[in-house]
Amino acid sequence: MQWPVRGFSERLIFVYLSALSSAGLALPGCVSRGELTLQAEPEPVAAPPGCGETICDYLFTSCADPCTECRNICMQQDDVESVVQCNAVCQQICAPANPPTPLAQCEEERAVCRSTQRNGVCVDTLREDMPKGRPPCSPAMGAANCACGTDAECLGALDRLNTTCRECNSAWLLPCLNAACAKERDDAVGCMGARACRVLNECDGCESAVSALSTCFENAQADPADVGGCYSGPRKCSGEPLCPYALY
Repeated sequence: MQWPVRGFSERLIFVYLSALSSAGLALPGCVSRGELTLQAEPEPVAAPPGCGETICDYLFTSCADPCTECRNICMQQDDVESVVQCNAVCQQICAPANPPTPLAQCEEERAVCRSTQRNGVCVDTLREDMPKGRPPCSPAMGAANCACGTDAECLGALDRLNTTCRECNSAWLLPCLNAACAKERDDAVGCMGARACRVLNECDGCESAVSALSTCFENAQADPADVGGCYSGPRKCSGEPLCPYALY
């Protein structure tokens, strides 16, 4: 199953690096849903107290009724081009030739998900826009970003939940990376390409490149020199630096 996320790309930085490693910079219009591959805990992970919907519940809804969820995502887009692209993706998802995942499989995946840290991420308030004059990314969204860690599907779900926050971050992430961490970026891209990897943080032998890129990104956000907008960008969007895991 395919989804339009973060300007129709899963984790903008990740897709950018992946595209570079494949010698193409164009961002794809959608991403693969893929199979669920999670490290389950010995015991179920409880949802946060008072939480009505966790990441696991959201992913279940997306799995069980992808057509409706895709249309809901399109309604959140705020420019004509994004709406057109999103609707084109939905036409593919909703086509009779692409039936949804069997409900039993969605239920099985939700059961597995609830035994992982994903079930500790609450999304109850993440769809809500912040009041006018406040940074568009809420403290709850920032906490959820870090709680998702390097889990790309979890992070992608957050991107789909709040278009305004996603678009704010997308405006500064790439300029920051290009201006402040070009060498680290190139090293990571080269490592991915040499090993034919798609996922940076799961690429064996690239651990040092991943660490260097993450450290550079974190340091750039703390530098008042504001190279590439690395300092002002995250503070405009959330009032604080973006969790380093957002690189993945």
